[in-house]
Amino acid sequence: MTFSPSINASDGYAFVNGIEVVSMPMNLYNQGNNVSGNSTAMETMYRVNVGGQSIHPNQDSGMSRSWTTDFSYLFGAAFGVKNYGLDVPITYPPEVPAYTAPEGVYNTARSMGSSSEINKNYNLSWSFPVDSGFMYLVRLHFCEIDQKITKVNQRVFDIFINNQIVERGLDVIALRQGNGIPLYRDYTVLSPKPTFLGKQDLWLELHPNPQTKPQYYDAILNGVEIFKVSNNDRNLAGLNPSLNNESSIHGDEPSFSSRSSKSSKKEILIIAGSLLIVVLALSLCIYLVAFPLKRNIERTRKNTRNSFRYRSFSISEIKTATDNFGEAKLIERGACGLVYKGYIDQGSTAVNINRVTRAISKQELLKFEAEIRMHYHIRHQNIVPLIGYCKEDREMILIYEYMPNGTLFEHLHFADQRQKSPLSWNQRLEICAGAARGLHYLHYAMAYPIIHGDIKTTNIFLDKSWKAKISGFVPSKLPMAMSSHNRISPNMKDSIRTFWKASHESKGCRRQETNAADANRHESLVQWALTCLGESKVDPLVDRHLEGKIIPASLTKFMEITQKCLADQGVNRPSMIEVLCSLELAQQLQFQGLENSNRSAKDMVLNSNSNLMLGLEFFGVGR
Repeated sequence: MTFSPSINASDGYAFVNGIEVVSMPMNLYNQGNNVSGNSTAMETMYRVNVGGQSIHPNQDSGMSRSWTTDFSYLFGAAFGVKNYGLDVPITYPPEVPAYTAPEGVYNTARSMGSSSEINKNYNLSWSFPVDSGFMYLVRLHFCEIDQKITKVNQRVFDIFINNQIVERGLDVIALRQGNGIPLYRDYTVLSPKPTFLGKQDLWLELHPNPQTKPQYYDAILNGVEIFKVSNNDRNLAGLNPSLNNESSIHGDEPSFSSRSSKSSKKEILIIAGSLLIVVLALSLCIYLVAFPLKRNIERTRKNTRNSFRYRSFSISEIKTATDNFGEAKLIERGACGLVYKGYIDQGSTAVNINRVTRAISKQELLKFEAEIRMHYHIRHQNIVPLIGYCKEDREMILIYEYMPNGTLFEHLHFADQRQKSPLSWNQRLEICAGAARGLHYLHYAMAYPIIHGDIKTTNIFLDKSWKAKISGFVPSKLPMAMSSHNRISPNMKDSIRTFWKASHESKGCRRQETNAADANRHESLVQWALTCLGESKVDPLVDRHLEGKIIPASLTKFMEITQKCLADQGVNRPSMIEVLCSLELAQQLQFQGLENSNRSAKDMVLNSNSNLMLGLEFFGVGR
């Protein structure tokens, strides 16, 4: 193994931080006509558990590999659905040993969905950035885990890589003759070296095969592995990032060829002089015409900006909506101000009006305006939408959409007093999953990640359809969480632990009901929960309203993610997307358990296999 400086850099040097040598089976990635022979080396670029959770090296099938989720590589709004084959045992055939991939890869998958008409019109697509100028080995893992897919020609699909069909009419059942039997396919792909520096996207797409007229127009994928293969020089070094701006950074002027003739220089000077005169004349004309209209243009632009998304309310409108901030309209006293229920548009629209009551400075008003601008880019179905604002008379008021079902806190702690039916287990799971979707959006879908910082049940609202919507964060005061989109800061990991507190309170644990009022005499909720989990005492954590109504497998899955969220070190806590996957899996386990036991499931609000970004509209800096 040799590391040498590039010959293209006179002051370049080579370095390495660490080397590990790990044994592996001889034929794991070297079979048949594969490019990965003894004369080549390979670099792992991607190892993805499609439709499932990330898999830690300790959970791998003896090979200490890390498997990531596929969400960040999915392309387009049609993400398909996630599949869980929890009741289908995985049986490894002789040609696919158990070390090929762990069961966690094969018993989860992503498919296109149940609508054949929709599936015929789109591809299930992933995009993977790769270095140019190399050959790549692409390994796709398949395993049919849907119990209704048991016969040949029920699910048949085509595979495309970089818009080229690499396999037509793949039928997993036809190749394996049953459910739960893994299969993989290897393909070699050349990423040509372009004339520019940088990476290219390796596209992977699945589409139903219409020629065979299958019963279900659908496709399925369980896992993806992509390896870079060393080139003819046995080199694996990728291209460096483009240095187009390097000259301007160092103050170097671009150099022109000395071979240019004097006549060419003269012609260039003449042309440049003529253009300069034309530009000056045009500039003068534009200035004389445009300057008198400058103020009108700026005023029009300001009005357009204000009316494009959010309304600017006058203080008189706010007083009318709240009966002059009357006590009868007051619904909450917060740490920074008061929340009123009001009516706008001649009383036709109910809204929440948040008013900061403490004294504010000019600097805080500027922050308030920055907050409004930040809200301008936030659009997600699990975040309470902002309708407008008011900043007249040094007021700081935000107007939000009204949530008819109040906060999660009210339904957990006052259901008995208000003679309301307690939330079912699955409703609570769906509310937690909705809040997790909103947090995941704030963490990853914005150009600059936003950390909520104050997740609690009073900041989780419920709309008329009981959908969770988070509120209570102040974007202008929140730190940037990441220096790059590939490194998660401790602040973001801390929000995982904070989210657990809110989600576990939503489970209605008994400690909250009995002795939470005397916090001085008892350890914190987190420490108490860890103690219960360490002693395998789950019953004290369950709301008395839910006794006998939770499927054990569902509760076990929830407790598993609970322990991960409560890890002391932020680096050991799961990402929000892992939390969300576990909550959705707990929902599906509850649903399947109720079906198996012939219980009523009419209180279900099951949205499993949902799009993690459902409701997202990319706008402005949203990405």
